[in-house]
Amino acid sequence: MRQFITIAINAFMELIRQPVFLLLMTSSAVFEIFLATPFYFAFGDEPKLVKNSTLAVMLLAGLLGAVLSASASLAREIRTGTALAVLSKPVGRAQFLLAKYAGLILALALLTYVNLVAALLASRMAFDAYGSTDLFAVGIFALSLAIAYMMGGFSNFFLRRPFVSDCVFCLMLMVTIAFVVINFYTKEAKPQAFATGVDWRLIPAAVLILFALWILAGLALACSTHGTKHTEKWPDQFIGAARGRRRWFRGCALGELARGPRQRGFHRAGRHGGRRKLVSNAAGGPRAFGKAGAG
Repeated sequence: MRQFITIAINAFMELIRQPVFLLLMTSSAVFEIFLATPFYFAFGDEPKLVKNSTLAVMLLAGLLGAVLSASASLAREIRTGTALAVLSKPVGRAQFLLAKYAGLILALALLTYVNLVAALLASRMAFDAYGSTDLFAVGIFALSLAIAYMMGGFSNFFLRRPFVSDCVFCLMLMVTIAFVVINFYTKEAKPQAFATGVDWRLIPAAVLILFALWILAGLALACSTHGTKHTEKWPDQFIGAARGRRRWFRGCALGELARGPRQRGFHRAGRHGGRRKLVSNAAGGPRAFGKAGAG
């Protein structure tokens, strides 16, 4: 069980250290907030249109995250040989794959959580044809993103910590704080009861989306192993053969330099004073050419 937890945590940290993961999380959250800012002409269904659009963005971001994370989690380790090094220890294949899948679903849960918070904010910011854009919420949300990136840069510059993973955690924290702060105020920055106008029905919809993403992530993980096994077989064999041939030629060259003149193929032909040169044939044995000196 300890090995399972260790592999799962390492897989999770490896996924959130990918710059594409941070880019996907930030862009999807920003786009969901953006969907609640323009004016629509939907004949009174503007808030419903915004909510449906945020759920669609959440699903699309989760699909991209599942595919990219699955390819980065397992296919790369199989290609580089890291998976073979792990499996050489007392870790079974099923345990290794399940631990990788556990790390993958944790990363997708984190991505879905940030998108859910942004969707709840968008449901609160949505307005009809007679409303206006919630500039107060937009400003607080933008400030939270800026603070999250500054915190990640601070930890990277002064504490020598990885920027991407720290920025992901700071982004999750600051988006949550921004959600709490925004929901205590109205669009005119006046105090109000908490979460007035927020559509909490988005939470069960987000949970269903998360379950669907976990299923699709499992399929993507299985397909990544299958594709790696078959599509990368011949290139790996070709590269291995090329490297082996290069080492063989290098060993031959070093062996020729290490031997003396007599062993390299030049020797006297006895009392005749002639000289005969030996070269290696394709089979590796010596082959003589030239003539001896005239007797």
